[in-house]
Amino acid sequence: MLRFTFWAFLLIFLLSASCNKPNTPPPGWVRATFTGSDLRMCICCGGYYFTANGKKFRALDVVKNTVLDDHTKFPHDYFIKYEIPSGSPCYGKGDITVVRVTAIKYKK
Repeated sequence: MLRFTFWAFLLIFLLSASCNKPNTPPPGWVRATFTGSDLRMCICCGGYYFTANGKKFRALDVVKNTVLDDHTKFPHDYFIKYEIPSGSPCYGKGDITVVRVTAIKYKK
């Protein structure tokens, strides 16, 4: 009976250890938590609010995707790539950095 109990605990431990994969983004991607929509309607308004690496951002432009839409319930985590385009008066300004999300996918 003792031998059976040992193997049962060992099997449970191995199965639970293999299921706990770290939730880290792939190289080049950032884990972001989208917290809501910016519903204002002005020239440099709109988009989505999110936090990444402890900083707050507003995505004025999000690449076309199937994972983030009008029916998304917030907060929601994704892996993203983003950039601050140069030469545009709307990006990178204000208390919250305004960026363009160039790639987005579900967090695994």
